[in-house]
Amino acid sequence: SSSAAARTIRLVIPMPRNVKDASAPAVSPDGSFVVFTANLSSGSRQIFMQRLNESTPRAVERTEGAAEPIVSADGKWIAFRRSGKLEKISIDGGEALPIADSSTGLPGIAWLAGKTIIFTTSWLDSLSAVSSDGGAVKKVSTLDKARGEIGHWFPNPLPDGRHVLFTAWMKGAGLND
Repeated sequence: SSSAAARTIRLVIPMPRNVKDASAPAVSPDGSFVVFTANLSSGSRQIFMQRLNESTPRAVERTEGAAEPIVSADGKWIAFRRSGKLEKISIDGGEALPIADSSTGLPGIAWLAGKTIIFTTSWLDSLSAVSSDGGAVKKVSTLDKARGEIGHWFPNPLPDGRHVLFTAWMKGAGLND
């Protein structure tokens, strides 16, 4: 059996003049681009994309006010939270499409292989799932309150594309003790 050689890519993203700071970077599954939230000098916020084969990042049109971007497993969509909604937009542009209700500023979103998005609906709740095409939101984890769990946060897809690793926040860990 052979294994792919590990390689390191260092990327310095030059911030455009109108960007004060940036956060929440998400790398596309094939590693060809990074999306991030940029706080603009105007006081607004927008998603930017930096392709590895381009010298500067560009604003993703129609993402004003967006936060917490993630990239779909096929690298064709960006999902994000904005104004109480979970939305998605094609990396090729177009209109942002609604997926589900979701407050902004919550701890985590993950896009699994296919169309499943796992996300938090509250700091003090378990994880939920929804199709990236929208539809019913369903709980996919259960807080173990007997052990003191008060929230499930920061879901990260595992290599199989069907499961996530997440943080179980515990009572007495410094939040809402």
